[in-house]
Amino acid sequence: MNKVILIGFVGNDPTTATFNNGDKEKAVFSLATSEKFGEKVYTTWHKVVAWNQLAKIVMNLLKKGSHVAVEGRIVYREVDNDGTKQYFTDIVAESVRVLDRAPKEDQALDPAPVEPVNTGSTRKGRGKPKKEDDLPF
Repeated sequence: MNKVILIGFVGNDPTTATFNNGDKEKAVFSLATSEKFGEKVYTTWHKVVAWNQLAKIVMNLLKKGSHVAVEGRIVYREVDNDGTKQYFTDIVAESVRVLDRAPKEDQALDPAPVEPVNTGSTRKGRGKPKKEDDLPF
């Protein structure tokens, strides 16, 4: 099975290309993932390719700096360029999930803290069961 899951940040705005007279669409973007070992942080860059309907979604939703989870497969390619072989590794996306948080001005205010309601348990730390007329509502 060839399966990869990456969580990271988009390094550039996605670019797009169309093929077969517009029948196929391809979106490409770079994705930075990071791993921490002790005090050092190591960043790895991945080339992510999305096709057709997913490419359209990627173009509409992603921009440089977006936090995303990408699920897909690894594809190795070899290109012969005038006798010089070049090797490429791509991540072909099967799904992309945006993990960005909404801007603060769009977020609802947190509700006021609510006192826990005693469920009637007499376990240590929970106290005695409350009478019905002691309920907070």
